[in-house]
Amino acid sequence: MFTSCLTPNGRVLVIGGVTGNAYKNYDRSNVGKTLRSTELYDPSSGKWTKSAAMKHSRYAHAVSLLSNGKVLVTGGDNDGESSLKTAELYDFSTGNWTTIDDMPDCRSGHTSTVLLNGKVLTAGGWCNASSYKKRSYLYDPSSGKWTTTGTLHMQRRGHTGTLLSNGKVLVTGGLIDERNATKIVELYDPLTGNWTKINSMYHARGYHTASILLDGKVLITGGTKHERTHAELYDPITETWTITEKPMFDRAFHSASRLPNGKVLITGGYIEFQNPTKSAELYDPTTGNWTIVDNMHINRAWHISEVLTNENVLITGGSSGDYLLAQSELFNASTENWIHIDK
Repeated sequence: MFTSCLTPNGRVLVIGGVTGNAYKNYDRSNVGKTLRSTELYDPSSGKWTKSAAMKHSRYAHAVSLLSNGKVLVTGGDNDGESSLKTAELYDFSTGNWTTIDDMPDCRSGHTSTVLLNGKVLTAGGWCNASSYKKRSYLYDPSSGKWTTTGTLHMQRRGHTGTLLSNGKVLVTGGLIDERNATKIVELYDPLTGNWTKINSMYHARGYHTASILLDGKVLITGGTKHERTHAELYDPITETWTITEKPMFDRAFHSASRLPNGKVLITGGYIEFQNPTKSAELYDPTTGNWTIVDNMHINRAWHISEVLTNENVLITGGSSGDYLLAQSELFNASTENWIHIDK
């Protein structure tokens, strides 16, 4: 619903979102007011402060930290059924937002991936909850311009876009209509500007997570399936998928964070499309096993997580299933305990 970004000075910028009642599986019927507001979390003080508001209110948008230290926000949905093609830049040196050239078309539920050359790849999504977008675009921070690049083979939203160590972008899964997910996977090559279908995942899934591990492999967890599915590992060298151990809970709309020690923390999410959970698990790549850790203080889904420079993990916002959350908490990676943060 909203996005976050770890800033160059170690603070966390939280951007946009909605007020109103909670909702499941992208049901907009209970969404209230869309937000322009942004906030900054400072780990040194443990406090939140307001920052400058965006020019446009938005949720289900995408965010990227550029190599020049600015933050790019693209698209998203506004109040009602209206999707945006507007884009904005946040400058940490001034604390202000600047409107830049629009994307060529509107979209939400898309991905935004910073390439090794500093350009930003925008892929997938849909417009006005109906028109899926297969065309991809590149934003060049040096010129401030958008250009058209390759077209996805499969329409999708709620997918993942991961920059691999070889410079290519891995796009996995996503919803291809109102109810059905795909297991089709594609690779974007910045040298050719083309998308290539590769081996599919074992399970179709959307609103899952993708975490790049220290060895360069990509861990896929959860997603919109109604049975407990295995996690999967993608190897960029062989371009193949392998099954790894099932998490303890099947979850979607959760968060995943790779810790400095290489383990992956997954938190919250909807369990089999019922109420959100406060459970958390750790994946150890050296053993391929999952371990239950202490529960969060609050049940939540649609939340965000950021690994801080002090190695703790900040969990913010989301939905309790009945209402939207303003509360945050910290996962201490050393003690594997949770700490509540005051508003």
